[in-house]
Amino acid sequence: MRILFTPLASTPHVNAMISLAWAARAAGHEVRFATQPPVRDAVLRAGLPVALVGESHDLITDIMAFLADNPESMRPGGRAGAISGAPQGRFGLPWIRSAQACAPGLVAFSEAWRPHLVVTDPMFYAGPLLADVLGVPLVRHLWSPDWTKAGYSMGGFAEGQTRAEWPEELLELYRSYGARTETDTAACTIDPFPPGLQLPGLTGRVSVRGVAYNGTGEVPPWLSEPRSRPRVLVSRSTSNVPFLGAARTYLPTVLGALSDLDIEVVVPREAADATNAPEFPANVRLIDQVPYDLLLPTCAAIVHHAGASSLLTSAGLGVPQVTIPMLADQPANAALLAATGAGIHLDFGALDPAEIRAAVQKAVSDPQMREAAAQLRAGAEQQMPLTRAVDLLADIARVPA
Repeated sequence: MRILFTPLASTPHVNAMISLAWAARAAGHEVRFATQPPVRDAVLRAGLPVALVGESHDLITDIMAFLADNPESMRPGGRAGAISGAPQGRFGLPWIRSAQACAPGLVAFSEAWRPHLVVTDPMFYAGPLLADVLGVPLVRHLWSPDWTKAGYSMGGFAEGQTRAEWPEELLELYRSYGARTETDTAACTIDPFPPGLQLPGLTGRVSVRGVAYNGTGEVPPWLSEPRSRPRVLVSRSTSNVPFLGAARTYLPTVLGALSDLDIEVVVPREAADATNAPEFPANVRLIDQVPYDLLLPTCAAIVHHAGASSLLTSAGLGVPQVTIPMLADQPANAALLAATGAGIHLDFGALDPAEIRAAVQKAVSDPQMREAAAQLRAGAEQQMPLTRAVDLLADIARVPA
């Protein structure tokens, strides 16, 4: 079987697909990624082949320009439980322009390679077009809880929505290739989030155990050394930086709030350097690149921005989480996690050191919170393994596994 993966041109979206792609390759299937140049290296670092398309369009630059003209569309979030402030339809224009740029090269490559199946990102609008042009099945692969299908997010299909409700620019693109514009044609949706972090009531979901892929890195010797006090990872989003700037961060406030606790605070050096702080508290360890799926098993808790990748990795490993969401889907992710009892949701716009300190102390030591985190991990361990998911893809494509 030949499987084409078409992620959005953003590293977290690429990384979300890597484990399934490798499972398919390990089962003997052929795998290709087709995506835009900014994420070429992310695919290659994972040891997978990539075809470049859409070279004329830079998605992040386009989104930033759109937000400059429409600042209300992605404002930093507080405690809101659903994504708000993002008008449907017109908000999808940068993603539509990405699809317009990618479609010619994507169709040309695919007509030559002839995949049996297309696995696409819900926010990559050229994916359904391609599957329809080729006459092959389409599978959606989530990179976050399915906010697009729930109708909260940046375009995409809401449950029950038809393509006839899409903006005219996208409809015209589909018509130009003779692709259907009437209905959502995905055979199913691969959802790698534990059951406690899945949105209820959505159809076509296949619940697959998410095997976190956070990039590559060397295992440092200190990771195996005995710990005399709890370790807490404090991370930040790299994908937030283009939209908010490197200086807009919660790191200095969080590190100051935790400075007098008897814990080891680990911080990625790249994130720490961006703060331009002359020095850090004595309980801070600056670390070079260590994939979070290697680091988190040694941690008692994590403080992060409620990005989907951090959320999935931490939940799958049963680590209590303190979240400080900043934009886009992050407030909704944080609220979803908090409802399970495995996370505490703090307001980026009103950070209080005492509140931060209390939240981290609870995450490290509260038995109920740790049990809730363990329940998320247990739920993940009961999901369909990737090996069976690959067999399912073969069944959908009607190709022998």
